[in-house]
Amino acid sequence: MAKDVALAVARVVTALVARKGLNNWIRELGGRTKFEAALALMRASYSLREALFNCRAPLVVAAEFPAGYKQGGINPSAKDEVNAWNHVFKHRWSHVATSLKEFDTRRLEVEAIWGADAREATQRLSCCVSIL
Repeated sequence: MAKDVALAVARVVTALVARKGLNNWIRELGGRTKFEAALALMRASYSLREALFNCRAPLVVAAEFPAGYKQGGINPSAKDEVNAWNHVFKHRWSHVATSLKEFDTRRLEVEAIWGADAREATQRLSCCVSIL
């Protein structure tokens, strides 16, 4: 009889330990998911910020202009100059567009985890980019 009681106690203890371990694993998985989402959003935000800084940089170096364009050359036509500047800013904005796509993806992921609070916090940066 003592053997049966000991086995029953062992089963109950095993079930309780397994339940506690499963609960800890679920809690850790949820925490890890939130941490990774927050880290990805932070990286995307900083990447977007740097892309915006680079896009708005006042210094334009000659290497940014299209090949064959000579800035300050012998009377370039207005159309050539406009096309050259268009090339410069289109190239600069392409980095912003790429970073913005990543930011929007991460923003939706974080919004799915944390809800409306995350949406309000990330909306301001999106509005600033939209204005630009």
